Amino acid sequence: MKPAKLLIPTLAWCAASGLAAQHQDWRLQLLAEEGVALGDALPEVAGAVSEKRFLELVSLLSSENFATREGAQKEIQRMGLDAKPWLDGLKESGDPEVDFRIREIRGQLGGNGIWQRPALLNYALASLHREKQGVEPPRGTPILYSEIFRDDAPDIGKQYRDFTFDASPGLTGKVAKGTLILSGRGPIEGDQRLILPAGKLTGKDTFPDRFSIEVMLGGAPGGVSAYHIGVSVGKVRTLFHPGYDGGGFRFELIDTHESLTPNKDMGFTPATDSLAIMVIGVERLPNGDVELRPSVIPKGKEARKFSTRITVPAAQIGALGSISLDRSGRLGGDALFDNLVIEIPQQP
Repeated sequence: MKPAKLLIPTLAWCAASGLAAQHQDWRLQLLAEEGVALGDALPEVAGAVSEKRFLELVSLLSSENFATREGAQKEIQRMGLDAKPWLDGLKESGDPEVDFRIREIRGQLGGNGIWQRPALLNYALASLHREKQGVEPPRGTPILYSEIFRDDAPDIGKQYRDFTFDASPGLTGKVAKGTLILSGRGPIEGDQRLILPAGKLTGKDTFPDRFSIEVMLGGAPGGVSAYHIGVSVGKVRTLFHPGYDGGGFRFELIDTHESLTPNKDMGFTPATDSLAIMVIGVERLPNGDVELRPSVIPKGKEARKFSTRITVPAAQIGALGSISLDRSGRLGGDALFDNLVIEIPQQP
């Protein structure tokens, strides 16, 4: 029953941030999946994080005692995003182990722009504790929405939690073992989209003028080059072809499939049965056009990250009323998605 007691401060925080309150339960789901008890973690969030303590812990990363180094790293990680401004300000120390540990902490806390599971867990714990204690988040703390696909669904049908499912006749989707699976078996050609309307998160018809999307995605073997996977923002899809030499990355319109750019070599071939990370920065420009800044990072090959950008005319991308996870094309491998995160910068 403990999580139910958190609903009141959660609702208050959501109202203050402008988010639709009923859709913040991802934090409690994540804690449950990771086996973390809220009452046992970060018991003194208010006042516990200070720059002085952070710098003390950084100095302990060079201790001759291994347990001391490990303990200092874990305590910095538990500080969560509160420590990010100080982490960003650190320079190379010259000590290989200290620098390695700092890089590792940055990655776990989302300091490299990637919301991996440890960073999400830190965010969930810290934000829930702050709400319980009535403490405002530090300036610059973003608002997050996450879908970890925890609830299995043998057949998505038309709805999955906050999402709607739209597919060509005969094409299906399911959720199993924490993964969204858009089937590659069905008619010769078609589209599948798991769509998150902006209103489910923001309570408004559109997303803000600036936000980012992150998701793990990949494709199962089969039908190489015959299908592609990606993420749509408004009416524009960012996509690549799993298993295809160079990936064939491009932007296209979702309604007509008109290519906005030719296929581009990503510098690596996206492996099948392996999930890469796609991060998309979205920004509505003063003239109404929208800049999309996607990056794709293959598993275990961060140095080979592919990045590009495009400015899409307002008339083509339309209102930023939804985002979606997509598979499109002919028969072939299933499309696989996991750990969707939407990050909205805190408004000044």
